[in-house]
Amino acid sequence: MGRTVNIPQKTAQYMHSLANQFEEEVAGRLLYRQEGNEAMVDTAYITGTGTETCLNEDNDSLEVIRDLLNDNPDWSQAPFHTHTNKTVDKHGEYFAYNWSEQDLSQIEQGIARDHNYMAVLVTPENILVEGADNPDVYISQGQSLYREPVLDALEQTEDKLGYDRTLEDLDLTEY
Repeated sequence: MGRTVNIPQKTAQYMHSLANQFEEEVAGRLLYRQEGNEAMVDTAYITGTGTETCLNEDNDSLEVIRDLLNDNPDWSQAPFHTHTNKTVDKHGEYFAYNWSEQDLSQIEQGIARDHNYMAVLVTPENILVEGADNPDVYISQGQSLYREPVLDALEQTEDKLGYDRTLEDLDLTEY
């Protein structure tokens, strides 16, 4: 049995709102701590938007994540993206419950680079996770105890790098 990705309910609800309310697909990173066989998600960080065939991640956002993880080795990241209602309407119900072939190809490449790699897909209906160890998703009640320290560290990292995101860009501080 693989890891269990433990996502707080409020984070899961927020991520579903991205898939349900936006026309563009959204990409980001789930920030988590590995505790035994559990990946405890602390928060999510949006890194870009785009279409179902081309998600553009912001280089400044990716630099913030790299720098944050360099300064905090207890944290890890898993890329996530959405399949929106628009994607499902355009390409079929299959994409409300499944990864695209392009997604699966990118996951295979990620696993080839790092056996612990995992990726998360958020659809209007589901949250799916894929990795070499066949991880499962568990939606937990409440919030992560580490959510605030992670958000503080993200803000400090952005300040250090001179990256000025607006509150709307930061995404999850309001949920």
